[in-house]
Amino acid sequence: MKLRKAAYSNYRGIQNHIEVDFGDSSIFVGRNDAGKSTLLRGLDLFLNNTEALPDIANAFSDSDICSVELAFEGPFPAIMIDEAIPTTLVEEMLVDENGQLRIKKEWDTTKSQIKPDTYIRRKSFGDDDFLLETERQLITRCQANGIETQKGNGEVFNNVEKRAKLRQHFVANGNEGTSVWEKLPTSGSTRAKQIHDQVKAILPRFEYFRADTALSETDASIQRYFKSIAIRTMQDAGIADVEDRVREALGGVLEKISAKINGVLPDADQVRPSVSFDWSKGVQTGFQCANDQAALPLTFRGDGFRRITMMSYFEHLAEESLSADSRIIFGFEEPETFLHPKAQEQLHEKLLGLEQSGYQVVVTTHSPIVVAASDRSTVSHVKSHGDSFEVHQGDVDLQTIADDLGITPSNQFLRLFERAKVLVLVEGPDDVSAFNFLAQLYRAEGRIPATFSDRQILLVPVGGCDSVMHWLNLNILRELDKPFYAIQDSDRDSAASPSSTREKMIELGLNETVDFWVLRKRALENYIDRQALERLIPGLQIQFDDYTRMKPLCGHHASQVALGGKKVVEKHYRSQTFEEVERSFRTPNGEDEFIKIYEQVCGKIPADV
Repeated sequence: MKLRKAAYSNYRGIQNHIEVDFGDSSIFVGRNDAGKSTLLRGLDLFLNNTEALPDIANAFSDSDICSVELAFEGPFPAIMIDEAIPTTLVEEMLVDENGQLRIKKEWDTTKSQIKPDTYIRRKSFGDDDFLLETERQLITRCQANGIETQKGNGEVFNNVEKRAKLRQHFVANGNEGTSVWEKLPTSGSTRAKQIHDQVKAILPRFEYFRADTALSETDASIQRYFKSIAIRTMQDAGIADVEDRVREALGGVLEKISAKINGVLPDADQVRPSVSFDWSKGVQTGFQCANDQAALPLTFRGDGFRRITMMSYFEHLAEESLSADSRIIFGFEEPETFLHPKAQEQLHEKLLGLEQSGYQVVVTTHSPIVVAASDRSTVSHVKSHGDSFEVHQGDVDLQTIADDLGITPSNQFLRLFERAKVLVLVEGPDDVSAFNFLAQLYRAEGRIPATFSDRQILLVPVGGCDSVMHWLNLNILRELDKPFYAIQDSDRDSAASPSSTREKMIELGLNETVDFWVLRKRALENYIDRQALERLIPGLQIQFDDYTRMKPLCGHHASQVALGGKKVVEKHYRSQTFEEVERSFRTPNGEDEFIKIYEQVCGKIPADV
């Protein structure tokens, strides 16, 4: 299940009501104090039940009630709301008009203890509604509507089956039901309370990385994680027997001492022995550099190191949880803070890794590097002016985002462009390195007359065709009248499938082969020769074709360390021989794809230069 929409009312900087869409990856951009963090903290308040303070209500609102409403898309896990019999949210009509699980929490900030009231959007049959009725009430309602409550063998239908029969009966008789908000109690033993508990149990976890987090391994959520590992390992090692022996030994001594104490106390003040201990408190964690004399706690490390460590913790958590539970939303508030630009690029790769592993990722950022590397469709622009709070999504104004982030021609790569005759726009640094390496090999073999560098052709990593930076660079280049050529991955899943990249490049008004080249294979990593990998990694067994998703394959392969995981291109591409790279670029009709690309790029050099 995935979060698809959140609605905020009278919450922090949001005076009235605003709805925000969420994809598998969501990047929220805006100036300082625009309210980006408000969106994440609303999710934290709702999903993690963090303490609600009076200041969560908007200061300019006339109401003291604030609310956060979340809508989740299925498929949903099974639930049990009575008799320990599995059922589903859809079968019980515990979904909204769009088939989504929609939950709302409201906080009354005038109360001394601010606890939320919880509501679920569901379908009700009005006066004929039966969802919350007891078994006896269900039987009575079935009998009143001529519905059998017993099977042919005399066995009684269970409550799930009774409700299904009632739904079928009312719908068949024209009562389709209407959607209503149902308040769910947090105490008691009613079916409504059981629904509350079941829904709470299936909601995603929200792992929240705040900009002002303490960045310490003593953080409560991290300690819970480490303690759970310690306890589980001790239990597997038979620690329960040790605990029993310790309790027995200590208990015997304390019994004797208690008897002596009670010998001089009145009956009302008698005591009894108590033995408790926590094995997990004996575990301490830290990180030690190769030249350190002692392990230093994270709080003693630099901010950049601590932020990288925390990001790595989340990455590990995602990888470990993948097989067990992907109902996790990762929220990162300005994770690029304190990081060097290169580390920001690596950060973005980690964020993509979380999304590709099946988790949702929500990020607020000021980083032009993170924004530039992100798919345009994932970027939202947060603005606030006085009592106005806006979130622009979909076809966002790229120039306004550029202004907010301070992305201008004067502070980008234009100084590097001045001497270049042609700019080649590729997806990432690995592409720059690989294509320059190819040119050097082909020149050494006499297959081309000069390298890209020799001909003053500059390869620039700008991201995929949907990245914000790519669009901005295209605008800049046109203004400067600088010749350019784009080389992009096809992202095709098979030879027969169309390339979405090709379609998007054409939509930009570019002509194929004249202005851009879409690789024949899925991506650059598919041009690594399999025999080269087997030569470089003795004993390697790996199978892939021209359209295999190589990064996930290498990232989860048994030899992932030797392969370099998702960085397989960076680790192995330049170790190939000319024969190996030529074999990879040879097309079925015998042409050399790299030479075709090289000729097209060189054809962009102005004749008078």
